[in-house]
Formats: sequence, C-alpha cells, structure tokens
Amino acid sequence: MIVFAQRAAVRLLPWVLVAVVAGLPHPRLRPEASSVMAAGPIRADGLVQALGARGAAVKVVRRVEQPFLQAAAGWLIQVYGVPVQVYEYATEAERLRDSMAVSADGYRVSRIEVSWVDRPNIWAEGNLLVVYLGRNQAMTDLLSGVLGAPITEGGGVPALRADVPH
Repeated sequence: MIVFAQRAAVRLLPWVLVAVVAGLPHPRLRPEASSVMAAGPIRADGLVQALGARGAAVKVVRRVEQPFLQAAAGWLIQVYGVPVQVYEYATEAERLRDSMAVSADGYRVSRIEVSWVDRPNIWAEGNLLVVYLGRNQAMTDLLSGVLGAPITEGGGVPALRADVPH
C-alpha cells in the first residue's frame, strides 16, 4: 500500500510543479489539461501530461524566456533529463506570429540570427512553441508523436556559420 501511494505521488509531482510554476490549480481540476490535443487552447501542462502518457520521464525545471519570442510564459522542462523549452502563448494567433517568423532551419527568427548550442528542432501546435536543441532522433520522434511535424527542417546547419563545424 505504501509503495502504491509513493508511485502515485511521483506520477503527480510533475503536475504539481507545473501548477505551482504557472500559478494554476492542479490540472486534474481542469478538463482541458487532459491531453495536449484537447479542445481549447493547448497548454504546457497538457504537453507534460501527454509526454508522461507516452512513458517519458518529464520534469519541470524553471521558467525561461527568449528575447525574440513574445510568449506569455515559458518553461524549461527535462524529458529523460534532456532540456526542452516550452513557450505558451495567450492565443494561437499570437503563437502563429512568432512561429511564422522562424526560418526553415531555425537559426533565424524575424531578422535576428540565433546562435543555438545545437541544432534547433521547433514545433508549433495550438498555443505552444516547443524548442529542442539536439540531434537525438528518439527525442524528436517522441516530441513529433505528441506535437506533429516540426516547423524546422532537421538536418544541417545554416551556411556561413563560422562557429559550427561543417
């Protein structure tokens, strides 16, 4: 009985962390948080739940922001210990404004060249813009399974970047 209670507490921990970070009630009290594809705005806590439902170990780490994105809120989460940035917008139209400004390779947002630490993989779904920097195919497959195809082309580095070996 104690083992069952401990496992239940561990499964609820990511939700409690998201609720505390976002200043929202526990997601089980909000029906729209049951799935990332639920009716209404897609929320960061719904993404965390959808990843967890696929068996991923997900941890909310801290709030994060990027100066070139106009998101209402952003979180750094870890999926199997790998950092993933999640930006939540008030409306899908606001998210669309930012996602349309992302270049196909992800190294430019509007007129700003972004020097990511690794290859940017960016997804846009509903009110969310999700950024994973890396080349791990299992991670991109997991995120694509929840969010659909990324808006960036995974694969190379942009031409003329001196700081990235070719």
